[in-house]
Order: sequence, then structure tokens, then C-alpha cells
Amino acid sequence: MTRLSLTSRLLGALVVLVAASCGMSSGPMQLSTAGSGGAGARTGGASDLGLARAKLDAGIVPSPEDLPTEGLYAEHDLPIDGPACTEVFCVRAAGAVAASTFPLDAGLDADGGLPSPGTASWVQLGLSSNVDLSTFHRRPLNAALVVDTSCSMAGEKIDSVKTAAAKLVDQLGPDDLLTVVRFDSTSHVVIGPQAVTDKDAFKKKIAELVPGSSTCIVCGLTDGYDAVKQHLDSSRDGRVFLLTDEQPNVGTTSPTAFMTLLTDNSKAGIGLSLFGVGLDFGQEAATKITSARGANYAFLETPEKIAHVFDTDFDLLVTPVAYDLDLKLTPSEGLHLDALYGVPGATLEAVESKVATVFLSRTRSAIVARLTAAAPGAALAHASLSYVDVGGQSHTAALDAVAPQSAPPAFEGHGVQKAVALTRFIVGAQHACARYQAGDLEVARLVSAQVAATLADDAHALGDPDLAGDVAFAQQLADLIAR
Repeated sequence: MTRLSLTSRLLGALVVLVAASCGMSSGPMQLSTAGSGGAGARTGGASDLGLARAKLDAGIVPSPEDLPTEGLYAEHDLPIDGPACTEVFCVRAAGAVAASTFPLDAGLDADGGLPSPGTASWVQLGLSSNVDLSTFHRRPLNAALVVDTSCSMAGEKIDSVKTAAAKLVDQLGPDDLLTVVRFDSTSHVVIGPQAVTDKDAFKKKIAELVPGSSTCIVCGLTDGYDAVKQHLDSSRDGRVFLLTDEQPNVGTTSPTAFMTLLTDNSKAGIGLSLFGVGLDFGQEAATKITSARGANYAFLETPEKIAHVFDTDFDLLVTPVAYDLDLKLTPSEGLHLDALYGVPGATLEAVESKVATVFLSRTRSAIVARLTAAAPGAALAHASLSYVDVGGQSHTAALDAVAPQSAPPAFEGHGVQKAVALTRFIVGAQHACARYQAGDLEVARLVSAQVAATLADDAHALGDPDLAGDVAFAQQLADLIAR
């Protein structure tokens, strides 16, 4: 077991979690040997805010659960200044002291306005990798494609799912095994398991799928897992792909039962990728389910999104780089940890949290902590981390984060400044949506307007065109709530 402890007060603390090369040597993953051209990494769970964006476009105010923080982080590149990542999985840290989030338990002040958010300390843990995406190839898959063909899938949903399923087949080849399973009130294996030597044969079966009756998701998942288990060995990675609107109404329907099914099969080495469709998709249950080891999900709201997920990012979403990332964040003396963001399924105030899986990504995602404000140059927090690489080897590491030397607002680089802006945006949007759902329309209106204005100011200060879509999202939400 390796332990590293490094502190830098100029660029923020840096820790490299050493993923031993033997952990990756059994597969065809190609590693970068030079510089900053490596990949990013992100936590499992949500990979986007697709459902919330689709709801806004349909004139629906999202639920707070439709705004997972890790989903927003995954949509952005949040690099931290410092030496290039030299291992399969790296974590860096950067600090900031800047405006806090809107106080969620506060109402209006005596003048009928919003109280000041005050100042907070921030710590960003940035996730990255040295994998060279220009030469990267995923490992062969032993996969099951489980397609929801219940009556709720009629219309655009089934068309989107069939398009996505066909694109998924296009990403596979003769080294991959695939089974296609359809389910409504019962489940049926349509084709496989067999090598993907005849893609047209799989696509023909997919094209013939039609909506049926009720929804027994556990029926389809069980058949999918059973198909993968028939040929489960070290030569291929096991994974089930579930395409659904996630509206179970027969068979086992509780998230707890789904978690048991996922957990039991993840221990056998079979991951889950969930692809959601439809405005009635159950985001809260999806977040819980895909916080399991080896699990992730994306929402397929548009044809362009389907193309991006399967044509561009497919190899990455099936490639874990670390498991069981345990994080214990200890605030420095006199400080208090107020919230931790970006850990799927975790409570916001958790001092100790676990990320079940870290996946390869094109963007460098983050975990963000918010603490009480500290003086310039003060120590902010000590982080103890451990994880297991894909070869099963355990690693531990530690790092210390410090505040920038200058007076607030102060940020150790563009990446942490952007991460803070995104966190303030998403937390404020969650709060505005919660107040709207509770019927507290005036506070919802004021908060959403403040969120939109603040993010626009932050985007201007950052000069980052990548935030344009989020600025539009925040304004769209504010306009919808103000109607």
C-alpha cells in the first residue's frame, strides 16, 4: 500500500494517487507518456443535467433532484494548476475564499429581499488521468442491452431508445459479446449472447421492438445480468446497459431492491449504465441506483445528445479507473465543513464520503467542499483518501489545502473559480426549485433571479464561453418561475 503526502502553498496541494501499472496491464488501455494531453475523470452517478434542461424546454420547473451536482460538474472541464498528471488516476486540490451559497434555511429579510450569502472557504478536489485519448481503446465488453418496451414508452420514447440502441451496437465489434433483452410486464431475450459479428442482425431485432404492457424493470435487469454471467471472465468487462423511462409499476419497484440487485452483481464484476428518456424519468431514484459501484447514467433528451453519448463518449463511460474512493475531509482548527458537493448519493454535510466508481472522461470533474471563511494563506482542510485500482490494488494518500494569499475573493486558478461559480449556481437553482415546488413563489422568484444574475456576472469575470449554456439555463429557469 502506497502513501503520499504533498503540500504546495503556491499552486494548491497536489496529490497523485498512484494507480500501479499492473492494474491496467491486462487490457488494451494506452497511457499517455507526455504532459498535459491526458484525459479527465469523473465520479459515477449523473453525467449531465439533461432531464432538467428537457423540462425547462417543455415549460416545466424541475425538481431539486433533477439538478445533481455531479451531473453539472461532469459537463465542464475544471482543471487545477500544477504538474501534469502522470498516473492513470490523479487528484489535485485548490483553495478559494469567495462568496458563499445562498443560505438555504433563510427567508426574506426585513426589507423583503434576500439576505447576503456571506463569504466561505472552498476546496476543490480535481479528478484527472494521464490516459491518452488519441490512442485509448476500451477493453472488450460482455454486455447486455436491456430495453424498456412497456406501454409508457410509446411514441417518441421508444423511437429515441431504438435509435440509441442501434448506435450502441455500432460501437461494438467481433471482440464484444452482446445480448439484447426487452421487457414490459415480463422479460424476453431477443438475441444473444453472441459476438457482434453481424451488427445488422442486432439492429433488425431492435427495430422490431414495440411497446407492450406494464413495467417490470427488475425482470429485464435480471435477465440481462444472467446473460452476462454466462460468459463472465477476465477477457471482457461485464456491463448491463438499461434504456428506460424508469417508471416501474409491477414486480420489484423499490430503490432498495434495485440497489441490492446492482450491488450483488457489481460484486461479480458487472457494471450498469442507465440511459434515461422522457420527462417523467425518475431522477431521484436514478441518482440513488447509479451511486452503486460500477454504475453511471446519462439522460438522452435530444438526437444530438444520443449521438454525442454513443458516437463520442461510449468508450469512456464503460471504463472505470478507480473504485471505492474514500474521502475524509478534516477542516483546519476553527473552521467547519458546511457542505460537500459532487459525491453521488452522499449527504451534503458528510465529513466522510465514498465515491463508488471513478470513470474515465474527456473533462476533469471535481468534488467541492464549502467551509467557513478563512484568512488569506490559512490552512483550510486536510484530506485523507484511499481507493482501489481496476486491478484490485489498494492505495492511500493525503493532502492539505490552503487559502490563497490575497484578500477575497481569491482563487487558486481558473478551475477552482469556475467550480465555485458552478456550485453557487446549482445550489441556488436547487433551492429555487424547492421553494417553487413548496408553493413559496416569491422566494423562488427572488432566488432564481439572483442565481441568474450572479452566474452571468461570474461567467463575465471568468471570460469562459463554456458557461454560456448554464447562463441561459439559469435565465430560462428564472423566467419560467417568474411567470
